[in-house]
Amino acid sequence: MRSAILLVLTLFCTAIATADDKAKAIEVIDKLGGSYQVAKNRPGQPIVRVVLTDADISIDDMKVLQKLKDLEVLSLAGTQANDECLDYIANLKNLRMLYLSDTQVTDRGLLKLKGLTRLRLVFLKGTKVTPQGIAAIRKAMPRTRFFR
Repeated sequence: MRSAILLVLTLFCTAIATADDKAKAIEVIDKLGGSYQVAKNRPGQPIVRVVLTDADISIDDMKVLQKLKDLEVLSLAGTQANDECLDYIANLKNLRMLYLSDTQVTDRGLLKLKGLTRLRLVFLKGTKVTPQGIAAIRKAMPRTRFFR
């Protein structure tokens, strides 16, 4: 009985934390003039797509966005996103598509993505990523396509 009560309390607290994370993320997205999409057919209607193209994004914003555990598509194209931002993106384990064109991302930062096993498409036009950097990450992520 005691373990059942603990389980219910844990689930309840997790639901509150998730709703709070979602609300904070929406606040950040709105502040930056971005857009988002929710999966209305999933429990909790999680945010699955965030577009922040040309936004003035900060590390503090990334700290909030990294909590969107169901995020599948993220666009930071045209932002000041850099290698440090990829520390937070690396926590988005359900990410499938990532737009980093016209950012400050380098080869070193790109390697931080190697734990994202569901990632399939990464757009890198106008970054500091080199052909050698793409070759290195392809070894770690053979199922992911990188466009430079």
